[in-house]
Amino acid sequence: MIPKESVCDTEALAPATLTNLRLMAKKSAGTALEENFDYSMMGDVLRLTGARSEVDSMQEATIIVPSNRAFADMGPERYFDLSKDSKKSRVLLDASIIPQRLSSREIVGRHETIGHGTISGSAENGSVVVNRARIICSDIQTLNATIHIVEKMME
Repeated sequence: MIPKESVCDTEALAPATLTNLRLMAKKSAGTALEENFDYSMMGDVLRLTGARSEVDSMQEATIIVPSNRAFADMGPERYFDLSKDSKKSRVLLDASIIPQRLSSREIVGRHETIGHGTISGSAENGSVVVNRARIICSDIQTLNATIHIVEKMME
């Protein structure tokens, strides 16, 4: 079951207006992420890897997206290194995509990513956590994916 509305912790996330979320629902996931300023750093990863069309063409997916703050918290040197290395960016992208649509409730458990890694979701203190990163905005719908925003980089 996919929720019709996203749920966001507005204190932990840069303001994502209802308008932006509604616009994302009318686009494929790669396009929606690239065009949304609130998730622009993941959009940069898509651009660098040339994976936007690949993500857009997926039948269904769940994408775990670090917030822009999570990317900024990496520090400028690590972010610069990531943003200039398409192989490192591709590893990050492949570790963030599950090839099926999962709601924030359904992501609890272990799920294989397109990079053949694992995302482990758990419920902790009223929040959903994936690979030690708390989801701060869940169940954002696009035409082909469900997106969950996390407060820090997944481990």
